[in-house]
Amino acid sequence: MKTLSALIISAIVLSMSALPAFSDETALTHEACMKPLVSAFAALSDEHIKSVQRGLHMLADTNEAKSGDWERMKGPLADFSGSGITVAAVWFANPDGSYFTVAEGLTGLNISDRAYFTGLMEGKDAVGSLVISKSTGKRSTVVAVPVIKDGGVVGALGASMSVEEMSRMLGDDMGLPDNMVFYALDKDGQSSLHKNADLLFAYPSDMGSESLDEALKQMMSEPEGVVRYEFRGKKTVFFKRSTYTDWVYAVGVVGK
Repeated sequence: MKTLSALIISAIVLSMSALPAFSDETALTHEACMKPLVSAFAALSDEHIKSVQRGLHMLADTNEAKSGDWERMKGPLADFSGSGITVAAVWFANPDGSYFTVAEGLTGLNISDRAYFTGLMEGKDAVGSLVISKSTGKRSTVVAVPVIKDGGVVGALGASMSVEEMSRMLGDDMGLPDNMVFYALDKDGQSSLHKNADLLFAYPSDMGSESLDEALKQMMSEPEGVVRYEFRGKKTVFFKRSTYTDWVYAVGVVGK
């Protein structure tokens, strides 16, 4: 069943079909549709990530997780992993960074060098960090929560969410026409979601387009707006920053 955000997107796209031909020259006249469209895209993505975060919080509050015993917690984590979320791995990390995954058990790997790990061990959630999963090799975004017992952090539960699967799912839900694009950029300007899988984890600033580079500067410095640039065609893109992930979400049209 589609979420409310997905239904809103479908309604907006349907209403746009009745407007004059959509091209980069006419995109600004479609502002009444494009602004709510990019807002709905951001909400759709954020809702999916939040649902995973909520599930992890529920699991972190169980006696199984608080025990720190992998044998006790692996069953509930396996159920969570198989519940339809787009994850490359669901894991439990010890305070020293060693960790277990549902697929492998004890991995023999360590995530204490991840940028988000220190905050986790200080009792803070991690949302939106981009990583190449150490256990699967997949391009992922991390959602993780501390496991707290008797006022202290005894570990962390996390999900490494496949950004390729997320992008595919969001693309299916939105059903945008072929001449439209969607993507998201993290706080460092790296693509966290993209309609074209080959551009995931790419830095637009490295693409060799001066107009794209100027557009990127605006997108990273403003809460929302519209930019025009040339990269694989002329594009007019509406964007909006999420206060939840700190990602910049973008939807635009490819001109002829």
